[in-house]
Amino acid sequence: MPLTVRPRCAPVHGSGKVALKKCSRDLSHKPWRWQCRRALLLALMGGVALALPGKENPWGQIALHRFSAARLAFAAEPPTRETRLGEAVALLNAQPKTAQNIQTAMQYLEAIAAEQSTDDLGLTARYLRARIEHVHLTEPRPAIAAKRYREIMLDAPPGHPLASQSAVKLALIILYANTNSSLPADRIQDVEQLLGGVKQKEARRDLHLLLGRGYLFFDLSPERALQHLEAAWAAGIGNRVNRGDTLLAIAQLAEGQGQVKRAKEAFDRFLAENPRDDRAHSVRMWLAGDRSEGHP
Repeated sequence: MPLTVRPRCAPVHGSGKVALKKCSRDLSHKPWRWQCRRALLLALMGGVALALPGKENPWGQIALHRFSAARLAFAAEPPTRETRLGEAVALLNAQPKTAQNIQTAMQYLEAIAAEQSTDDLGLTARYLRARIEHVHLTEPRPAIAAKRYREIMLDAPPGHPLASQSAVKLALIILYANTNSSLPADRIQDVEQLLGGVKQKEARRDLHLLLGRGYLFFDLSPERALQHLEAAWAAGIGNRVNRGDTLLAIAQLAEGQGQVKRAKEAFDRFLAENPRDDRAHSVRMWLAGDRSEGHP
């Protein structure tokens, strides 16, 4: 059974839920606390599905993924940096996606950052501006996005969550962007260096996951791949797809390195969590002692 390697690091759902649960009541009232709005934005960036009270206000609409309604609500508010940030978020996520919406969002974000670039609103605007270059344009510009991510990492206070998020997004560009002409081993080393400067637990986990997959994707060091995947697993992976893929990779890498006990533990855990997965039959055959071709 071949390893399942996904170049892009799927978000780890749930990382923002604790903060958001504490903030849910604050989102129902004005003025909303900025740390709660930041938690909401980070959760949306990470793909967390939300259902918060206060849907009558614009941030409540954002929490419910009602982006068109949120845009109209923000546009009706007095034009402040905060309301323009909210409108930009709504514009970037509203469907259908249009060049005009992206351009308008870009203008709002640049104006917010121009007024103050290193407070929470300014850093968030800069991060979203980098994301536009990275994923929102018809023809993404990863080199420009990478430059913006690096600037955020330099300017943000130590341990700021947007600096950590920027490091993870930058790692994706370093590893997989077509514009990167570096050798695979050099790309991996650049991300290893990024990892050394990141302290936030969730971001370190995601970088470990990216590095483990990167070593596999570029067919470099199985030993280092296993070390990084084990570190990611120990840090806690919430996303079901990521959990299953990581368990299978750990099991197969461990077996290849003579760690049969660890391979069995990982395969057992995979079956317990994914009994109906298409790969479960092959895993059961391995656990039953069948090492023939076509089985793990």
